[in-house]
Amino acid sequence: MLALSAAAIACASRPPAPCDPVPVELSMVNDAPVFRDCAVDRKAGLPRTIRHDYRPTRAQACGFVTTTFVVDTLGRVVQSTITVTETNDRDFADAFVAALPSARFTPARKDEHPVQQLVEYGNVYQMVAVTRSRPGSVARANARRC
Repeated sequence: MLALSAAAIACASRPPAPCDPVPVELSMVNDAPVFRDCAVDRKAGLPRTIRHDYRPTRAQACGFVTTTFVVDTLGRVVQSTITVTETNDRDFADAFVAALPSARFTPARKDEHPVQQLVEYGNVYQMVAVTRSRPGSVARANARRC
């Protein structure tokens, strides 16, 4: 019993995991501080989907984009902070970035107040070929991974 108590005390006295600071150029946006997800009590809530107008061609069977941006205290994307960090399809990335300002997030919270948060968000598309093995059979999706 004593060993368990000592272990519980040791765990309770450990410092929290480090949280990297927000890059200097994003530390203040709209005259308010910006926090990483590890520095808030409740992270910004992400929408289920972000609707964009991109339609891939057969030559582009799979694509992805990863972006970073600040979500403000009202849940809106601060357009001037959007950065594409990785993509394999520039047209897809451009369409996704153009759609971000219309997306609505749930603002992050710290000490029960809404705060701005730096968010990393990715999206993937994948062309899927549907085949039937015989008439009347259930269609199968033959998908390749990016």
